[in-house]
Amino acid sequence: MAGEVSGRGWKQERSRKSSMTNSKSTTWEEKMAEKERLKKAKALGNELKAIQEAEKEKKREARAQKLKKREESMLARGELVKKNVKNKKVKLSIAKRRRMKQYAKAINSVEWAK
Repeated sequence: MAGEVSGRGWKQERSRKSSMTNSKSTTWEEKMAEKERLKKAKALGNELKAIQEAEKEKKREARAQKLKKREESMLARGELVKKNVKNKKVKLSIAKRRRMKQYAKAINSVEWAK
């Protein structure tokens, strides 16, 4: 019984490593069959990954085309003038002008509605 000497009765009995039984090894055919099964599973996984990557790339291309088309149409309408502004005050003034333009449009539309 475990724990008789140490005084710890909750300890489990352990079997010696030398007395542990080994399971029978598999045959060569079983090993080759398992190897083939794993190879097929890996190939299928790689195929699925390739399909997913292709779909992602397709979506990425579509998104890029859509963005490019949108920018071209905005340039054609004269709405988009690309500026790389880093100064915070300049950015705020540009935003203020945009708000004022929107406000003016809203007022004009109300006046025309009367």
